[in-house]
Amino acid sequence: MEEKTILDTNLKKEGIAEETEEKTADEKEEAIHEGEMDSDTSTEAGREELMENDEISPEEEAFSEGAEDNGELGVCAHCGKPLSQNKEEVVEKEIDGEKVWFCCDECAAKGKKAE
Repeated sequence: MEEKTILDTNLKKEGIAEETEEKTADEKEEAIHEGEMDSDTSTEAGREELMENDEISPEEEAFSEGAEDNGELGVCAHCGKPLSQNKEEVVEKEIDGEKVWFCCDECAAKGKKAE
C-alpha cells in the first residue's frame, strides 16, 4: 500500500490532489474537447488545437509528436525542417542503400545536405 504524506492529504482537502489514474489518449482527447482538461502536447488533438491557436510552433509540434514515439522520420535531409509523420506527405529516396526523407520534391532533387 502506498504511503500518504501530509502534503498529499492537504492537497486532497483543497481539491487539487494529483490524479492517480492515467487517462488513455482517447480519454484525454475527449476531456480536451469537453473542456474538462487543458490542451497539451501529449495527444494529437491537443497538438492540433495548440497549433491552431498559435500556442506552439511547428517545430514544437514535431518534437512532441516524436516524443510520443511517432517521430521516426526526423528532419528533412536537405533543409533540416521537421518532417510530417504522415509518410504520404514526405518524399523518400534511397541514396547509397540508405532510406532518406525530404520535406518536398525540391529538397529531394537537391539531395542530402553535405555534412
